[in-house]
Amino acid sequence: MTKLRNAVLAGVLITGIGGVGVLTATPAFAEIVATPAGTLISATGPIGQDLDVAMTGTAWTLSEPTGIISVELGLPAGTVWRNSFNGVPGTENSPGNPDKGFATTIDGVNYNLFPHSLTGIWTLQINTTGLVPTITEVKIPTLKLGQTTPAPLQTQLTFNIKQLTGEPEISGTFTWTDDQPAIPVIAPAIGGAAAIAGIGLAGIVLVRRRRTAEQA
Repeated sequence: MTKLRNAVLAGVLITGIGGVGVLTATPAFAEIVATPAGTLISATGPIGQDLDVAMTGTAWTLSEPTGIISVELGLPAGTVWRNSFNGVPGTENSPGNPDKGFATTIDGVNYNLFPHSLTGIWTLQINTTGLVPTITEVKIPTLKLGQTTPAPLQTQLTFNIKQLTGEPEISGTFTWTDDQPAIPVIAPAIGGAAAIAGIGLAGIVLVRRRRTAEQA
């Protein structure tokens, strides 16, 4: 776990009898703690449709300010991150190469969505002016997840703020399904009447036609 800042002193010197100093143990580092609050909303859509990755509820609140936050988003197999922040495209980190990610600025806060150079895990980096500790809460903008395989797919997406104490984590399930409209099925006629196994306009029309034929 990354230590976010050094404490002022690694110990406190107390003067004892005869002027001898005694070093008492105190934590060498202080770590920022985030209180998880938001919820990642699960989403479902037809094959090929982009799904909004949205977080509801209040933002993560930090116990003390920091200058930069990294949130691991991951990228499940068969999916791809789109260039979209709250529905508005950002700029490509490498023009013409969306695989390198995207960046934008919203209300003075910089957001950079990119694959980590070592782990390959997609990360959302949030900062204001570099390492200046001014971030006191973290709110994830609505991102957009696309599908690269034209087939039904269900996957789980998880957000982790890895460098903070407690490692707050939220997750949601995203599903792409086939469109399967209900098809009316007409059962064989019994005693001159047809039983409808599936309700639909087509079934009603077929029944009316059969009754008309019987009357004729």
